[in-house]
Amino acid sequence: MRRDKIKRGILCFCFSFIFLLCLLPVSAAGEGSLIWIPKKSDIIKEKEKIRIALVVNEDYGKEDISSIAPVQLDDSLPEIEYIPVKDYEEALELIHAGQAELLLSGIDEGRLIRADKSKLFRYIYRHPVGILLLSAGVFFGLIILLTGYVRVRVRQQSELRGYVKSYHMLADTIGQAGLEYDFRTDRLSVFGKRHEEVDIPETVEKLHEKLKRRILRIALTEDEFDEICRNAEPGETYQTEFQCGMRGEGWNWFTLVYIVIFTEEPHPRPMRLLGCLMDAQKQHQTQERLQELGQYDKLTGTLNRMGAESRMTEALKNLEEYSQNVFLLMDVDFFKQINDNYGHLCGDDVLRVIGENVNDIFQGDTIICRWGGDEFTMFVRGPGAGEELLRKRLEELGRRMKAYEYEGRHYPISLSIGGVIPVKGMHMEEMFKQADDALYEVKKRGRDGYLIHEI
Repeated sequence: MRRDKIKRGILCFCFSFIFLLCLLPVSAAGEGSLIWIPKKSDIIKEKEKIRIALVVNEDYGKEDISSIAPVQLDDSLPEIEYIPVKDYEEALELIHAGQAELLLSGIDEGRLIRADKSKLFRYIYRHPVGILLLSAGVFFGLIILLTGYVRVRVRQQSELRGYVKSYHMLADTIGQAGLEYDFRTDRLSVFGKRHEEVDIPETVEKLHEKLKRRILRIALTEDEFDEICRNAEPGETYQTEFQCGMRGEGWNWFTLVYIVIFTEEPHPRPMRLLGCLMDAQKQHQTQERLQELGQYDKLTGTLNRMGAESRMTEALKNLEEYSQNVFLLMDVDFFKQINDNYGHLCGDDVLRVIGENVNDIFQGDTIICRWGGDEFTMFVRGPGAGEELLRKRLEELGRRMKAYEYEGRHYPISLSIGGVIPVKGMHMEEMFKQADDALYEVKKRGRDGYLIHEI
């Protein structure tokens, strides 16, 4: 149906254009074309008498000319004189010689007729066949271009309908909702059998403005959405993850599988984005859990080095958030002897108990990490880093470890701890060095104690 309408439109355009082309030479060659000479126009108004070179047929006599009703050119020109000539060349010679001011051709039913001033009509009048051929060539060229354009548009619309149908099917079967974005109108449409579960209006006008103002429950900024569109290539399928609000309460993670449809031009422009939102909440929770597990030490329950480094780096950047901060570096005294004398299982149990006690004593405000081997780090923040409370915590940790038992036997464990009070601008390497220096001094003094340096 759509193609039939396009064909009928093209045929109507063709016939209308041909009809106008036929009228053009006819109207230009019609009798009574008055040709004004622009250079003479101001001079003519000053003359008392206007001489008009009149192109007439050979069988038209002077007595016939006198019967012609003159055209009223201007109220200020009372007298008109007609000079009969055979053709335009003779008329132009009279004008150039100053013997006539205007040129007039043709007689229609006993009266003179004014016409256009343009030189184009004079040229068309003299070369009607050439003008028709040229016009026909231009016309058929336009038809070829128009036909090609229509074919491209029809093909694009057909492809677009195919993509829309496919993504509607995806949204109805395995997806939560489908998305269609129109680049030209900046409008987002949401579709699919379950699209009402997602808290996004079915039609969103001026999407960029709403993303900028953060009034949609979509965890995408205006720049992030533009980045998604800008990186797309014609015919390629992509996917990205972001959160959307759900009806009622809560947010869910979704995977958006999408394609961007472009125009068929030397420099293609994006037309539509079609996508399908698929629930990725469980998958994302599993990934977060795996990532979290990868940041913790299984034996002690504290962070491992990978998990602690990023947190401590962030803490150094934001020291102002807490009134007090202390970084502690701790290791077990004579840990190698414990392994050698009582076995590695006993050594592992010592580390496990240290982890339990440190987590219990420093819980809530401390980044606790088993850095490696028997070394532990603690980045204490807030009131717990105060001198008096910190002293009590460390003494409690030492008391518990001295009461350590393994398989019913008492094995007192001592700890050496070095610390530093970090300051703004300090890096991880410097902080560790300062704490390590303090730890070295504790060991020189005989171990089983703590020392905190102030910068």
